[in-house]
Amino acid sequence: MLSVLGHRVVRRPQQAGRFFVMKGIIFNLLEEAIVQSYGEDKWDELLAAAEVEGAYTAVGNYPDEDIRALIAAAEPVLGTESSAFQRWFGTEAVPRLIAKYPAFFAAHRSTRDFLLGMPGHVYPEMRKVYSGSSTPAMRFREAADGGMLMEYWSSLRLCLVMEGVMVGVARHFGDALEMLRVRSTQRT
Repeated sequence: MLSVLGHRVVRRPQQAGRFFVMKGIIFNLLEEAIVQSYGEDKWDELLAAAEVEGAYTAVGNYPDEDIRALIAAAEPVLGTESSAFQRWFGTEAVPRLIAKYPAFFAAHRSTRDFLLGMPGHVYPEMRKVYSGSSTPAMRFREAADGGMLMEYWSSLRLCLVMEGVMVGVARHFGDALEMLRVRSTQRT
């Protein structure tokens, strides 16, 4: 079993009138998950409620405000509380990422191996595929009980999505996963 004993999220301050860039692939993954689980009409309803355009290309750059608006609209449109929706999305994104980028996963044998490889292997490859993308930073330490402490820094504040990604990766590798959030700057 992999125990992620804690992770923390730190966000750099955003300057007034500026936004952080989010790559369109994230929106594509969200659309695929919503359409498969809730139907095309719910995706359209979510876009309308979030007041976003909804035409996202995988390599395009979009304001992070769009993903925040979609997350905020999930509760009234889908009846899913924001933190649960973000975790759900992270979990649902993994099989889609595996289908699109099998090599990112094939090189790893376990959840622990994959997570430890993200900063040095997966993220650099993603930056090659999606030029100009900003990826989170991670640091890992062994815990006294054999678990792992993961520190996670992201300008996009998608810690809860990352929690879901960890669950999805554990499912893919057939690993048990236990998480305990020690500290976060993200409000849930």
